[in-house]
Amino acid sequence: MYCSDLVQPFLYGLCDSMQPSIGFNWGAKAYNRVKSLVKCVFTSTAIVSAIAVTLMFSFPRQIASIFVDSSDTALLDVSAHALRLFSVEFLFWWFEYASQSFFNAIEQPKKATILTLTTAIIFPVIMVVVLWPLGLDGLWLNQAATYVPVGIIAFVMLRKTQKSLASHIN
Repeated sequence: MYCSDLVQPFLYGLCDSMQPSIGFNWGAKAYNRVKSLVKCVFTSTAIVSAIAVTLMFSFPRQIASIFVDSSDTALLDVSAHALRLFSVEFLFWWFEYASQSFFNAIEQPKKATILTLTTAIIFPVIMVVVLWPLGLDGLWLNQAATYVPVGIIAFVMLRKTQKSLASHIN
């Protein structure tokens, strides 16, 4: 969780900082600029997330030792294992949050709210039940498992939005 708290501000900053620019260009009907801004933000958040996953997965003991007493090897081992599992969430989280920010920027709060509710309430509860047999590993994988179906929902919403705008962009 501590590592997540170090990565999330970067992702929030990238996603939230795009909203005024996208909102302005959306209102000005400059859809090509909107498309360029969205591509930039989605790409940069994917890169930040990939770096975070790579570091957390490659160096879990070293990172965990920042937050856990290194002399407690049992706790360090459990923490390193948990960090590897938990880091998987960043493979998917960026997409949901970038999509949610995009929908907020273009004044489609219903879509953003659907993503928020499915991320914060609906799928985490479902995943607790589904991943229960995995014990503590299931709990650490809950966020990553939550972001997969939410990402699919976000993708479908983005495609529908893109199709409705296709005539405006070209």
